[in-house]
Amino acid sequence: MDQVELLGFSQNHIDVKVTMGEDDPWRLTGLYGEPNRALRWRTWDLLRNLARDSNLPWCIIGDVNNVVDASDKNGGSQYPSSLIEGFNEALLDGWTLLIGWKYDWTEL
Repeated sequence: MDQVELLGFSQNHIDVKVTMGEDDPWRLTGLYGEPNRALRWRTWDLLRNLARDSNLPWCIIGDVNNVVDASDKNGGSQYPSSLIEGFNEALLDGWTLLIGWKYDWTEL
């Protein structure tokens, strides 16, 4: 039997456990990162806390409103290195792997 169990949510995320038939359960988190750069640390802390909550295979979808590398940004002013560093630290803390902008909806 297929099931989706709500694990948690906030204004910026929804976190569920997905079980499909006899397959092992996995976790899906829909995330919209804090749009205010001065408060971006909230998203990083959320990612860290969510990573600690479960050992299930985990897929995060959405828009984190951050870049991993300055080369990920096209046009406009330079992206602040402090935001790149803070985001990368949060990803490393949670052992998160990003597939990157090359695979987002703009390229489909």
